[in-house]
Amino acid sequence: MGWVFDVTFPPMVPGGLIMPPSEIHRARPKSIAFVTPYLTEPGTWAMARAFEANAIDRGWELTLVEGAEPRELVEGMEEALLRPLDAMVIQVDPTLVVEGLEAAADLGVPVAGMNADDHPLLIANVASDSAEMGAETASYLVDRLGKEGNIVLIGHDRFPAARERRLAAERVFAESPEVRVIARLCADVTTGSLVDTRRQIERLLLQHPAPGTIDGIWAAWDQPALGTLQAIEAAGRQDEGIVIVGIDGTDKARRAIDDGSCFEASVAQDFPEIARCTAEVLARAFEGEPIEERTVRVGTELIATRRDRLSERPTNVLGWTTQALASPSSPPPGS
Repeated sequence: MGWVFDVTFPPMVPGGLIMPPSEIHRARPKSIAFVTPYLTEPGTWAMARAFEANAIDRGWELTLVEGAEPRELVEGMEEALLRPLDAMVIQVDPTLVVEGLEAAADLGVPVAGMNADDHPLLIANVASDSAEMGAETASYLVDRLGKEGNIVLIGHDRFPAARERRLAAERVFAESPEVRVIARLCADVTTGSLVDTRRQIERLLLQHPAPGTIDGIWAAWDQPALGTLQAIEAAGRQDEGIVIVGIDGTDKARRAIDDGSCFEASVAQDFPEIARCTAEVLARAFEGEPIEERTVRVGTELIATRRDRLSERPTNVLGWTTQALASPSSPPPGS
């Protein structure tokens, strides 16, 4: 069925009579609202594409609810609930859209999180282990720098997964006294985290012009890491030994790692599996099955390439792919 934006009118039986609600429920496809402010980010885009593929396989229809601010998302959720709606999937901090979640609960519409956060109003949250990913990339960076050096952190605490990753990374860095966090940046996702981060890193490089003043850059996801890489290369400082790490394992991140750039490591999330598990949770809810596992964890894998071990890289690169999304729009900027 795919993404839809129009109102579905009640089906009718021969003779022009409108079906009773119970018959309508059985006759029409399941309708799901997908709620996110992050569709321009490739990781979210990949999950949306993969979830749509699962929805098509199950004959479900999807409605997209977007908005840069929580109020816009809540209004979109409330508007979606005015039409026949069977479930919602959110990819946003649940605490920012509580009014929308409460409206769904009042109508008996189940809501599942996809890389969101645990919340009493969600039937389940399907996600990678953010703390584990943050710690894994931070540990890689600390080991790569010989447990000493100046590090820059790039995060976005408004999103729970990114916040958990940053906090886990900070704990790892705190264990090495010679590792110093010299700057903490917040990537602006409303204007595009890659472009925003590139601009912030350009300014930071001007503030720290001498080689060795910045040794490593930890990013909570791949887009800021890629923006950082662009800034470093544009400044001609790619040979100073600055090491960049990210999280997601997007196609562009894997290519940068495979090319032997200073973007050396990322943790790849299995976006198709996250989408599949989310669809399975909803399918079980539709059948009236109890959802006992409120947190569903999906596995990840570190992909890393040391530039002095280029010949070994292919064994570490994952081959995950996602199905193409035919609509509602073209691929996100910077993906």
